[in-house]
Amino acid sequence: MNIETKKIIFLFTVGFLFSVAFSWILSKQPSVLIRSDHFSRWYATYKLVTEHRSIYDPRNGEELVALYPVPANWVGNFLYPAHLLIFTLPFAQLPYPVAHFIWLILIQLFLLAGIGVVSRETRWPHTINQFSLVFMLSMFFLPNLQNTIWGQFNTIAALGLALVYAALRRERYFLAGIFAIGFTFKPQTMLLTLLFLLLWASFHRKRWTFILGFGLCSLGFWLFAEALVPHWITSFLRGVISYSNSLDPKPVLSKLWLPSWFLSALVIGSSAWLFLKNIHSAPTSIQFSGLLALSLGVWWVFVPVIGMMHLAGLPIIAIILFSALERGGSKLYLPGVLGVILLYLLGFIGFLYGLSRPELYGIHIELAELAIKIGIPVLILLLATPLSLPKIENSDLTKGKKMSKIHAEASQIIDARPEEVYSILSDYHTGHLAILPKPYFAELTVEQGGQGAGTVIRVRMDVMGLERSYRLIVSEPEPGRVLIEADDEAGVVTTFTVDPTDGGKQSRVTIATDAKTSPGLTGFVERLVNPAITRRIYRAALNLLAEYVRNR
Repeated sequence: MNIETKKIIFLFTVGFLFSVAFSWILSKQPSVLIRSDHFSRWYATYKLVTEHRSIYDPRNGEELVALYPVPANWVGNFLYPAHLLIFTLPFAQLPYPVAHFIWLILIQLFLLAGIGVVSRETRWPHTINQFSLVFMLSMFFLPNLQNTIWGQFNTIAALGLALVYAALRRERYFLAGIFAIGFTFKPQTMLLTLLFLLLWASFHRKRWTFILGFGLCSLGFWLFAEALVPHWITSFLRGVISYSNSLDPKPVLSKLWLPSWFLSALVIGSSAWLFLKNIHSAPTSIQFSGLLALSLGVWWVFVPVIGMMHLAGLPIIAIILFSALERGGSKLYLPGVLGVILLYLLGFIGFLYGLSRPELYGIHIELAELAIKIGIPVLILLLATPLSLPKIENSDLTKGKKMSKIHAEASQIIDARPEEVYSILSDYHTGHLAILPKPYFAELTVEQGGQGAGTVIRVRMDVMGLERSYRLIVSEPEPGRVLIEADDEAGVVTTFTVDPTDGGKQSRVTIATDAKTSPGLTGFVERLVNPAITRRIYRAALNLLAEYVRNR
């Protein structure tokens, strides 16, 4: 076990122990137990189990209000989709203080697990020290603390987002659809993101399994809930409408200085345009990451929500967004990171200052929300919008006209040190030749050089009966890590990236190609078909590479 693995284990152990300690302290406070969002859900589920009473029965709330001295605006009804019973039903078998204690631990671990999943997938932050900083900041993120204090359900969606993103990047669309059910337990958290993913998946046949996975999982959960609470959807909607009418939360847009109608039209119009322009983007592309962040940013500024708890999953989308900004070489990367950290600190400072002024009741929440609930979502919007813009490539060939591009990539862990893998890739006489999968690569001829930068090769490919030839010039922008093959005339650029993993004992090899497409209907077919075929070819090449290093 290397030192980095030990550090990560130690870090997650610290996170777990903090979650246990924080949950223990909260569960010892009677006011926290009673006012917890988990309490009314536990009570309604308990009555369902013991008396077969509907979780939406108004008597549940009336009994809670009668039993405990709670604020006048406190609501004791269930007010969640009935399939949330998958989480509350096991706890109804336990005494409430015990159930509350365990639940608080779980909702904190959901967020920490999501951070681990998405960080591993994006390889951002790059070092264990940077990851530790992100990890600790997320643990003490005010919306996460608020979510825990109130025993809320927002981090279910946060973990769901991380799992969906990881599965999509690996092209496991059916599994991603199953994970997307995590967005539905508390729909007001990430509903727009779910709708975007379903729309995005509908435009490509191979992605339809995402819709299938989500549909089958939704059907299963609906049947599960219907068996326990017949006609629950009607009762749920009736309760939500009643609850909404009793409150008057304001969206973030209403608190900005520009007229809300103008901002609404601007944000909705520009976001819809970006979604449609990038609807074919691959899950590994920076545009897709930008669209995910954009969907959440738009949702957070439009939806009227009380408190900041719905932002508990913000660290997940921040990792996705910043990894894409860095990967795309955006000048907004560093200002964006510093901006989020600054707003994070301002929110914490405002919160602590407000607590020091007890005569100004509630000012600590207002000051914190100014930075976190308003500032960070707006910043996410500003960062995600340029990242989501369609790429316009200009060269001598384009003659000033916009050219459509496709992107395809595949990655694999190779059981060899990075320098060994890179030497194979850069050797066009032997090593590189050995990893070209047949029958796709019909011929490779070295016209000049043969070792790394300056090499010129001619490649003839035969894909589905269509032959194409490329004259590729090799460069090494990062010798030992990045090798590029480019055919300017064909508009094709292929990048081989070798990153160390497992303390340098293994390598993560990524092969990525960006290519221009033909105009008109032919280009549409190319954008539809070529990325999947290219990824299949690259996965075969990576398998050959893995076999080659084993046999050396």
